[in-house]
Order: sequence, then C-alpha cells, then structure tokens
Amino acid sequence: MTRISSISFALILLLFTFTGCQSESDTAATEADEAAETAEADEMQNVEWGYSGEGAPENWADISEDFAACDGQMQSPIDIPTGDNPEETSSISMSYEPAEGTLKDAGYVLQMDISGGTLTIDDKAYQLAQLHFHTPSEHTIDGTRYPAEVHLVHAADDGQLAVVGVMFEEGEENAALAEFWNNIPNIEEAGAVNFNAGSLLPDDRTAYTYSGSLTTPPCSEVVSWHVMETPVSISAEQLETLTNMHDDNERPIQPLNDRTVEVAEL
Repeated sequence: MTRISSISFALILLLFTFTGCQSESDTAATEADEAAETAEADEMQNVEWGYSGEGAPENWADISEDFAACDGQMQSPIDIPTGDNPEETSSISMSYEPAEGTLKDAGYVLQMDISGGTLTIDDKAYQLAQLHFHTPSEHTIDGTRYPAEVHLVHAADDGQLAVVGVMFEEGEENAALAEFWNNIPNIEEAGAVNFNAGSLLPDDRTAYTYSGSLTTPPCSEVVSWHVMETPVSISAEQLETLTNMHDDNERPIQPLNDRTVEVAEL
C-alpha cells in the first residue's frame, strides 16, 4: 500500500469513526429529549388544574389526556361582539319554578345543585342541574368584563348542555341572591334552600348565543351558550361575600375562530 493510499484509508476510517460517534451522540440526545418530555408529561399528570401556577388554564390540556379538548377550536368563554349579530334561527324557550337547592363549595366556585327549570331548543329539553358563580365574569361583551357572572347549567338526556350566563354589575342589593346569601358563611351547615333560579334572570331576555365548551376541564365542546345581554345588580356586600369564597376563578377569553354569535329572545 502506498503512502497516499494509507493516508486516504486513515482519513476514511477517521470519517467513519466520527460519523458513527456523531450518530450515537444524536441518538443519545434524542433519547434524552424524549425521556425529558416523558418525565415532564408524567409530572403534569400529578398537577391539579386551577387558575394559577402549573395548573393554570394555559396548561390544562397538558395535565391530562382527558383535558385535550381544552386546546380545541370551540372553547369558552369568548368576548362577545355586538352590532350586526344575526338572529338565532332556533326556537328557544325557558321556564323556571321554585325547587329545593343545596349550596356547596365546589372547590373552585360557589355552586347550588338545583332542578326546577327547563330550557327548550328546537323541541329538545335541557333540564336545570346546577348554577354557579365566577368572579369576575368569564365572558366579556365588547371587551367589557363584569364583576361576576352566574351560569345556569342545563343538561339534555344525550349529554349535551345548555348554559345561561347572567352578568352582575355592582349596584343595589340583588333580591334573588338575598334569599340564600346569608347561608354562604356557614355553607357546610346551610342545608337545603327553596329557590327559583329564574329570579336571577333580567327582565329583558335578549341573549347572545353561540356554540362553545365548558369553561373548566375537561373543556368538552358540548355547550349551547346563551349569555344575557342585560346585567343584573349585585351589592358591594354581596359581591364581597362571593369573592371572599372564590376570586379570580375566570378562564381567559378564548378565540372565536369561525363561530358566529347570534341574538335570541328567550
């Protein structure tokens, strides 16, 4: 073998060795990245969802596979645009009557489990199941956020939901809330209350309607939303009672994407 051939062979051998080492190094780096991602995913599985820290809304979809919908295209709440909203083509009606309700601290909201209400959309009945409060409001209207919002949650037999949202603005005492508000400081011993959920609605039943989701995990996109245009009053004292229990429990505004917001008279 000539000297030149020997040098060429050595160079080829060196190149082969370097390429092999580089390949092993790349493989090791990839495996390390995958291991880190797996460890991070496993760590997120142990995180509880909430409104701040690792469990904040921007991380909900990563906390559990069951929360994957939180990254969906039809998420709630939204900023509701007003102006040239088309009229809702569905036939919508509602009726409420007094019923026995149970107050509870649901961990992230003040909630009342209660029946006594029906929301009917195109002959499909949604029965009132519960109502709960967010402070401040989750939805905004033309960018305006209100001090609080109540959600009246109705469920159909097929698992689809219809939620009526009502905004609160600070002012006079809300007579409907006054019926059970004094029970909140001692909620664990409050027991049952007799309440008509319809008394929380404004006299003007104009609502903005759109297709959306639960505003908490699992963020299922199964909700027909009806957000009342007119707010109702809540006194400073009533609002304080609510925020003392839970505050800043609102999910950030989600993109409207290609959805349409319509107007309906309920």
